[in-house]
Amino acid sequence: MRVLKKLKITLLALAAAATTSCGLIPEEETFQDVPYVGDYESEDYVLSECIRMDLEVKVKVSVKYVPLQTVSMSFDVGGVKYGNIYAEAGQSVHEGDLLIELDTEQLLENVEKEEKSIEANERRMRQLEEDRTLELRMMEYRASSMTYAKYVQNVEQINSRYDLQIGTLADANEVSRIRVEAYEEDIRKRQIYAPFDGVITYVISPDPDAVSQASKRVVTIADSSLSLFKGSTEYFSLFEPGLECTVVSGNVEYDAVVCSEEELGIPETAHVEGKSGTIYLALRETVYTLSDSASGSVTLTEAKKSNVLCVPKKAVSEINGKTVVYYPDEFGLRTYKEIVTGLNDGSYVEVISGLEEGDPVIIR
Repeated sequence: MRVLKKLKITLLALAAAATTSCGLIPEEETFQDVPYVGDYESEDYVLSECIRMDLEVKVKVSVKYVPLQTVSMSFDVGGVKYGNIYAEAGQSVHEGDLLIELDTEQLLENVEKEEKSIEANERRMRQLEEDRTLELRMMEYRASSMTYAKYVQNVEQINSRYDLQIGTLADANEVSRIRVEAYEEDIRKRQIYAPFDGVITYVISPDPDAVSQASKRVVTIADSSLSLFKGSTEYFSLFEPGLECTVVSGNVEYDAVVCSEEELGIPETAHVEGKSGTIYLALRETVYTLSDSASGSVTLTEAKKSNVLCVPKKAVSEINGKTVVYYPDEFGLRTYKEIVTGLNDGSYVEVISGLEEGDPVIIR
């Protein structure tokens, strides 16, 4: 409440009478001039009072999303037109998914051609084997009309002839298989697959006629097997491993648990009292929509007391190293007294000694 006090001091005029001497007529009565003191206006201020309340001091720590692994991938091949792009930023993918590829049309045609040649040669070889078997049977049927030596010679000639033809086809197939392997290797070099389950955080958007550049980043994937937030705070001792808390990111609340660096397989860092230390918070459920630049915060209670004396924080001042509060004296004038304080939640300060419940304090 706003207080404005005025002190009024009323002074009475004193009459001065003329003295008379014996045998003289008294002179006309006169008044002496006296000083006049007008109204005195005190200071203008706003009051509050010392009250009892529950006080809770909270610590808010900023955190940032940190995937356990982020991989940027590029092609080793340059000068090739882009083919199909199957992924987009923000998309969840699984290990082995094809993300992007360069033009492979000619290579695929080459593979198809060689595979057809292999298939045709294999059919021809099977047919030759059937022909060999038939011819040998016929030779066996005529064996009685020739000497044994002649029969053996004819069988060897038949086998030799078919072995040569089948061998030639087999060699041709071996060459075709080598070519297929080479083509398929070239195709693999023109394709990029997801190395693990994750979220695409970047993918190139090439012009229609653009060609690849060797080693240029075309896609980035972040590991989503664990949604992890990282922060740095001098209150790291509050974040004990296993502590459950809530991470707020993008106005969304996520249930999380504090993890140690050892649990995560991360090299341990020093945690020195009074200095900032690193904390890690793992979300209870994997969130695939978080970007690698997502940030958030977590709030914990540092201390809490019930039914303690408190005054507004703006009522507390420092004078010559002493903590004081101002209050109005019996004349409405501003004066101060020293107090001992405790918890401070940013709005109210605990008063350990120096004030009683209901004592007025000046806040402005």
